[in-house]
Amino acid sequence: MDFVAIDFETADPGRASACAIGLALVEEGNVVAIYEQLIWPPVIDFMPLNVETHGVTALGASEAPKFDEIWPDISAFIGNRTLVAHGAGFDMSFLRGLLAAHDLPWPGFRCACTHRMAEELLPGLPDFDLVTLTDLFGIQLKQHGAGGNAAACAEVACRLLRLAAPRSLADFATPVSETSAADSDLMTPAAQQDWSLGSLSIEEVERLLGDARRQRIPGFQPAEPDGRFLGMRFVFTGDLTMMSRVEAEQMVRAQGGVVRTSVSPLTQYVIVGAAFLDEYHRTGRTARPKLAKAIQLVQEGHDIRIIGEAEFLARLE
Repeated sequence: MDFVAIDFETADPGRASACAIGLALVEEGNVVAIYEQLIWPPVIDFMPLNVETHGVTALGASEAPKFDEIWPDISAFIGNRTLVAHGAGFDMSFLRGLLAAHDLPWPGFRCACTHRMAEELLPGLPDFDLVTLTDLFGIQLKQHGAGGNAAACAEVACRLLRLAAPRSLADFATPVSETSAADSDLMTPAAQQDWSLGSLSIEEVERLLGDARRQRIPGFQPAEPDGRFLGMRFVFTGDLTMMSRVEAEQMVRAQGGVVRTSVSPLTQYVIVGAAFLDEYHRTGRTARPKLAKAIQLVQEGHDIRIIGEAEFLARLE
């Protein structure tokens, strides 16, 4: 049972914005080494909510190496071992983003997700957060930050694999492609039904938001009901500019979705009015409690997609 658990801390939503990486090496079912390193991101934009979550500031990371400088050490630490992450689609998207930003080749990995493993092996749990699983297994975090998170993920994976015997890690791992924004086998079942937050670049989202403020999408016709949002939970926040809130909620319900008034770990989508999402991307701050709650939950590892009106309509076409 040898593998490497991985965790990133990020400065902003950009897929190359990792400001810290943690790795935990497991050999014969035991964590034997931890690698933790701050990273100086290619674009410096440390958002307040991110800093509040992990404590890494621009000043604190100002003397950290760039990712391409530490990649040889990271690559050697991982070797040809399988990667494990909690919410693996999230971490793999950041690894892809970092490698692409520094023109480094994708080495090819197999990866397993402890969130998905827990869903399959422990279906009766109220949620599958990393904190919930460490509490369940009595795992004590020996350090905080990306290294501590990676070690906690590694310990959880070891416990889950003991429950899964005689199945091995190979039965849960899947190849990770170089180009996919979020490999479906690494995502939770609800997330497999649609794109991840990283499916559009920040530039593309901002362009769509600009279009949304100027006019409705020309010729937009909602798709005939096909249940694409079956059982998925939606929360709306902020004034919508392209449609009324009532129209938007009707569109969700027509596709089998459920509209809720508050954000929780069970939420799948938070649809944000263009002006408020634009403000958050620009300043890193938001006066919308629902958006702030959703961002906090995403940073804690919950699979919630935060999107604007334009992307919401694009998914309905």
